[in-house]
Amino acid sequence: MYDPIILALDGSDLAAEAIPHAEALARDFDAEILVVRAVELPREYYEVAPYMAPAVASSLIDEAQAQAEAYVARHVEALQAKGIRARGRCRTGDPATVILEAADEHRGGVVVIATHGRSGLSRWAMGSVADRVVRHSPVPVLLIRSAQPIPKPRAAKAEAATP
Repeated sequence: MYDPIILALDGSDLAAEAIPHAEALARDFDAEILVVRAVELPREYYEVAPYMAPAVASSLIDEAQAQAEAYVARHVEALQAKGIRARGRCRTGDPATVILEAADEHRGGVVVIATHGRSGLSRWAMGSVADRVVRHSPVPVLLIRSAQPIPKPRAAKAEAATP
């Protein structure tokens, strides 16, 4: 049951809060952890890509992929050092889609993902990978609510700093 555990990470401290929960499940169910990371290029890339030389655009994609693979490899090695079976997977694309594809391929698994727990207008404005995964996953999803405070939007920070 629950094998593999699909651990969705994005490189943030928030996402890393899900790691201990995935570790506990892996130990309890003697399951493997599949560390999944989406390589998502910044929005600015798509604005300037048409004006870049193809070699430059390709090198930016390759660099983002290499960084993501190194990040996943570090986490896989750390899990294996703790005696947990683990492997990694990096794919270019929308994070929710990448996670859902992994879930679809591993129907016996469970997805473990951290969330800010935003709701209402904030979730609508910011989007929510976790929300999309919960709504469309073919396997159970364990949401880990962040202990971190929800960051204020830039406009609210500026207003708070004004005397």
